[in-house]
Amino acid sequence: MNPILLEVCVVTLGILMLMLEAFVPSHEKRWLAWVGIAGLAAVFVATFFTGAIPEGAPYATFYGTDSFAMFFKRFSLLATIVMLAMPIDYAPTIEKFVPGKPK
Repeated sequence: MNPILLEVCVVTLGILMLMLEAFVPSHEKRWLAWVGIAGLAAVFVATFFTGAIPEGAPYATFYGTDSFAMFFKRFSLLATIVMLAMPIDYAPTIEKFVPGKPK
């Protein structure tokens, strides 16, 4: 798998989530976090199956795929997954204090 494809997947997922978030009613947005978590988890698993950058690729000079770089890519993916999961647990508490559609 081409390593730049991972970055394209993360950016595409982010843009799709932003577009979906704009059109979903405010009281039904909890599932967006689950979509983000699932997408980022798939990218995280895919990081273990990436190969080296192809020779002669135009981005070969500025995109690293050594073990140190992959560690921090995986760390940032896990940190983002945790940050997406945190509001799911606190959503009922937040809904009490933020004005919105009553239940």
